[in-house]
Amino acid sequence: MNITDRLIALDPTLERHNEGFWNEPYDPQKGGFSSFNDAGVECEVGEFLYSLIRLLKPNRVLETGTHIGVGAAYMGMALKDNNFGTLDTIEFLLELQEQAIKRIQKLELMNRVNIRFGDVKNFEPINFGLGNKDIYQLIFLDTEPQTRFREMVRFSGIWDKIPIIQTIRKIHIGLGVQYRKK
Repeated sequence: MNITDRLIALDPTLERHNEGFWNEPYDPQKGGFSSFNDAGVECEVGEFLYSLIRLLKPNRVLETGTHIGVGAAYMGMALKDNNFGTLDTIEFLLELQEQAIKRIQKLELMNRVNIRFGDVKNFEPINFGLGNKDIYQLIFLDTEPQTRFREMVRFSGIWDKIPIIQTIRKIHIGLGVQYRKK
């Protein structure tokens, strides 16, 4: 069973749709991206993140833009399947953070996923007792598209030689992996 099917089995509130066809059941014959809602991580991006985390085996992961916790669920399951690692994810809307917490609890991922409340522009890893700022081996930038580049620049001090992943949603140019080189 693939990770998307596992998540649906564990959390029946997740209902997969082809993007743009929110009132219709998922049809794999339509092609294109699929997701659980119109603002969260696409299933295919979640599967990529799950596979990347399983492969890279990072100890610490940072996600900006938790939304309702779908991306955190994919990444948290990968960390759980790796038997180590944690994800810090940041959401600035309390209602969405509460939904994400319920999802992560339902999936029994609270020991892998730390859902932080606040604006990512104010997030400082040191504020949470994490010590050294060079702690993340993977950063997934998933806030609003217009803020992602600023986040990449802002977090440049904590992502030396690690992958930064940004999604470009709605435009579907695709998924970009960028590396900072010394």
